[in-house]
Amino acid sequence: MERQLSEQELFRRQALADLRAIGLDPYPAAEVPVTHLAEGILNGYPSNPEGFTEVCVAGRLMAKRIMGKASFASIQDSSGRIQAYVNRDEVCPGEDKSLYNTMTSSKSTSTWVILWPFMVMCLPRKQAKSACMPSA
Repeated sequence: MERQLSEQELFRRQALADLRAIGLDPYPAAEVPVTHLAEGILNGYPSNPEGFTEVCVAGRLMAKRIMGKASFASIQDSSGRIQAYVNRDEVCPGEDKSLYNTMTSSKSTSTWVILWPFMVMCLPRKQAKSACMPSA
């Protein structure tokens, strides 16, 4: 007897098929050139920004907030969480924005990104928080 898939399992399989349809490998673990862990960036960047000109992190996508041209994602690896900033016009510099739209609508829970770390000031607390911006 064949097991019947739940609605969530069907949804995840469809999301997987959608990623493969646009040519993205949803499980590229062997191809991911991870250079840093989240904790290392958060702890090391404030005192040595030159040592973090470009980093690659991989982990689980814990949250994402799509704000039109700008999106934010919280990525958790084995050491902790880091926030990524994605600018639509950097990802898709031309008129065709379909890659950005597909990326932001994907329900995938694992991801990897190459980032340019930068500092963001949190005005209410007056504390610097590390964030990351994708490289071109």
